[in-house]
Amino acid sequence: MSSKVFRGIWYRSRTSKEQTLKDAFDRERGKLIIRDQEIVFENENISLQITNIQKVDFGLQGTDPVNSWIKLTYNESGEKKEAYFADGKLFGYFGFFGGTWRIFRSLDHLVDLPIINDRRHIKNKISLVFLFILILFLLYWRFSDRFL
Repeated sequence: MSSKVFRGIWYRSRTSKEQTLKDAFDRERGKLIIRDQEIVFENENISLQITNIQKVDFGLQGTDPVNSWIKLTYNESGEKKEAYFADGKLFGYFGFFGGTWRIFRSLDHLVDLPIINDRRHIKNKISLVFLFILILFLLYWRFSDRFL
């Protein structure tokens, strides 16, 4: 398998723990490279190489109610560590439309991927789409006389 490169990826070394703007935007943005035996995340500040992946999870992580994240649990020098990745293109909406899922599926050669049973992220996305459509309808209804 040749390497796959994903650009505009968000990385965190921990989940979001607070519902504050500072914590919500506490992440790195860079390039994720998935190779035959390793995963590499790079930007101007970080070069993270992950080789000994023990577990992969997909879904909502921490206090982020919308974005699905990939949680990698790995071993580095005998120490258990975690890394969180999400597709951050289009201000994070690319992950909303399946970008993070595509990254998750690209990891199948490194570890057995789990069956996803937690569907909260799908319910939250459906709610957001419904809310967006409702807002558009209300705006149209309120201002339609100005445009006709």
